[in-house]
Amino acid sequence: MTINRRQFAKLAAGASLTALASAQMAGAQGKPPRITYNGAGGSQEQAVKTAYLDKFTADTGIEVVTSSPTDFGKLKAMVDSNAVIWDLAEIGGQDIVRASRMNLLEPIDENVVDRSEFVDQAIFEKAMSAFVYSTVIGYNTETFEDAPEGWQDFWDFEKFPGQRAMRNHPTVNLEAALLADGVAPEDLYPLDLDRAFAKLEEIAPQTIWWTAGAQPPQLLVDGEVALAVGWNGRFYNLIKEGAPLAIAWDGGALMPGGVGIPKGAPNAAEAQQVLSYMANPENQAIFCSSQTYSGTHKRAGEFVDAELQPFLPLYPDNAENQWWVDLEYWLDHGDEITERWNKWILAQQG
Repeated sequence: MTINRRQFAKLAAGASLTALASAQMAGAQGKPPRITYNGAGGSQEQAVKTAYLDKFTADTGIEVVTSSPTDFGKLKAMVDSNAVIWDLAEIGGQDIVRASRMNLLEPIDENVVDRSEFVDQAIFEKAMSAFVYSTVIGYNTETFEDAPEGWQDFWDFEKFPGQRAMRNHPTVNLEAALLADGVAPEDLYPLDLDRAFAKLEEIAPQTIWWTAGAQPPQLLVDGEVALAVGWNGRFYNLIKEGAPLAIAWDGGALMPGGVGIPKGAPNAAEAQQVLSYMANPENQAIFCSSQTYSGTHKRAGEFVDAELQPFLPLYPDNAENQWWVDLEYWLDHGDEITERWNKWILAQQG
């Protein structure tokens, strides 16, 4: 039998509808979808599983598999080629803002993810922030009895003699230099780069520039430096093991970590449900207790053990004298500032 074009079109349309119906029936009767969560790996991945993913799977029967490490370039390539295999992807720092601007993420469904009690600085249209960490000053309690009180003390070699350790990166260092030079936190941005680099020149000869987060606390324990700039969780990792270290929170720099749903994710609706688990304050407390971060829900800290609370960035006594890194500013100016930083640091090491 010969089939004309009109008959062929009808048959094709019917076949398509039949295939769609069969797929929907198979989905309804078959296995639930499997979600892929891309993250940092290591201890953070295990904390995410324990606090959020395992609970989600237990409640819904939906399996969540993890992959690592994070890779912003891969995220962009997936979305650009319409070949997304991740349903959730961790993103941090200014990449939270970058991914939103580049339209790489699905909007957060506020009907599913309740962020009504989140801290304001952790709410983004297309990313879910579940934790906050801080860049702080660490010191050895066997070297100094009194804690340094902010960045002016960090620059004070008479009061706190000895070498310093700072990250080989412009973010926070430039702000710290301006704070040490008398700039108020609310007046930091836009950064006065000439003033900041000039202030850094004062301590550069006595500073070790680290590149790995485990270095600053270890440099303090080994007595190689007197004061070190580092991430609060890294200092706490040695404190809980009995190392004679302490954290000076005054002047600390707060920054959120985020998770987003890549645009075109195969299981976006289920991914929104996972984010709802990550927005729960009790779940955040479990995660933050293992990583020594603060939850972004205002009540998350209430569910953390009392002895651990003073080591969290948003513990009230810690938070009151800290400031938030301006992610928008660093996204807009980060490349040019980093280029200037790299030339400057090379000159210091030359």
